[in-house]
Amino acid sequence: MTAKRTPRVLIIGAGGIGSMVAELIIPALNKIEKSCTIEIMDGDIVEESNLGHQRFDYKDIGKKKTNVLANRFNELKFVNVQSNPMNLRKKEQLDGYDFIIIGVDRPHPRRL
Repeated sequence: MTAKRTPRVLIIGAGGIGSMVAELIIPALNKIEKSCTIEIMDGDIVEESNLGHQRFDYKDIGKKKTNVLANRFNELKFVNVQSNPMNLRKKEQLDGYDFIIIGVDRPHPRRL
């Protein structure tokens, strides 16, 4: 019998869209005991201007957005959240994922 592979999800962008998506789907997947790996990809750091519309706080300023979000969920039983503090530049960075959620407003990553 073959072991079932754990699905891999990529959230591209940890700003307004990506941080909200992470806050909504990660706890929900853990609650229904859905084992998966979610990787959050974004090269930005938290700035004060982000606080009004993104899921960050003053204590997060200066930190990598992906690290802040991944650390928020580091003790979940079923969902493994990983930080990838890089920007999407090449389509090869998308290889190996079962689901990809685009949460950026830049045209190049959307085209990829």
